Amino acid sequence: MIENKLEEFFYSRVQKTLKMNHAVIDFAIVTEIEDARTMKEVIKDIFVIELNSFGFRTGSNLFDWDNEDDYHQMVNGPYSFRVQ
Repeated sequence: MIENKLEEFFYSRVQKTLKMNHAVIDFAIVTEIEDARTMKEVIKDIFVIELNSFGFRTGSNLFDWDNEDDYHQMVNGPYSFRVQ
């Protein structure tokens, strides 16, 4: 669900204003407890925290430039979604 909401936000709000083909983007997701009995959370809002051009100087946070598999995925794709 989080990945779908982030993709929807990216394609509807971010991509059309993005002036680069490759980017590293940090998002913040604001949630709210919808049902206290079940502790069900709903996404209330999404924000772009930081947007940088893709490159070795860009922090990769959940990806590791020194890890061969991560490096290959960052450089060649496919798109990958990771949550912390």
